[in-house]
Amino acid sequence: MKKYYRKILLVLSVVALIPSCELLDCKDCSYVTYEDGVYVSETPSIPYCGKALADKEAESPVIIGNRTTQVECY
Repeated sequence: MKKYYRKILLVLSVVALIPSCELLDCKDCSYVTYEDGVYVSETPSIPYCGKALADKEAESPVIIGNRTTQVECY
């Protein structure tokens, strides 16, 4: 019976040590505004992972007059 519990503990330990792919694919993103190519402001960054990150990075810039607001992830 002890061998069984040791095997279970070993398997759980190995599984806990394997990071998920989603955790490896994370970045902090914020909206950054430029006016005539010059930095104006940005929002506080928020972490995104996996599909949410891909969706955020795929957002198109918003251009109003000479101001451009876009998502920047790092």
